[in-house]
Amino acid sequence: DKYETAEFQVSYSASLTSAADGNLVIHTTGGDVTIRCVANKVALPDDYTFEGFERGCPPVGWTGKGWAQTYYALEGDHSAYSGPSMDGASTLVTPRLDMSTGAQSISFTCFNEFDSDLEGAYPENDITLLFSTDGGTTWSTVWTAPMDKVNAIDNVNIDLGTPASDNCFLKWEYSKISFSGGEEAPELSFFYLDR
Repeated sequence: DKYETAEFQVSYSASLTSAADGNLVIHTTGGDVTIRCVANKVALPDDYTFEGFERGCPPVGWTGKGWAQTYYALEGDHSAYSGPSMDGASTLVTPRLDMSTGAQSISFTCFNEFDSDLEGAYPENDITLLFSTDGGTTWSTVWTAPMDKVNAIDNVNIDLGTPASDNCFLKWEYSKISFSGGEEAPELSFFYLDR
């Protein structure tokens, strides 16, 4: 009807040979509406892998506890999501990665959503990225979500050095929440991971 609105999402998946942008035309009784769609094409270097969480979370080959796919996307249509859990830390682990040759790095996009009625409050939970070069026997922390970057998209790039191992794993971890009935609810964030 006249003056009514409709909310919708547009998804344009580009291939190597398709146009990087184009127009979507919606024909209405009030005239045509043209929406320009743009797709960023990024060529991954040799030996790089990409995960956009478009087909679920955890993706095939990954393991996870307390993570799910969400429509709150940082890129594409979906992201991985984790929130508070009193049932141990929530973890999302990559498949085995071969990092036996040369320098290695990881990049990802994240959003740490936090809302509080208290001025100057920060989340009481931690989100960390851990790295293992021995098949997951030992882990070292290579990144912790900075508290000064809540409610902002953060593009993270981490140099992992030269692990010289074909048995590497990366693990995102959302810390376990402790809360007992008489206490105030802790100030917590919700974490989104993509790309």
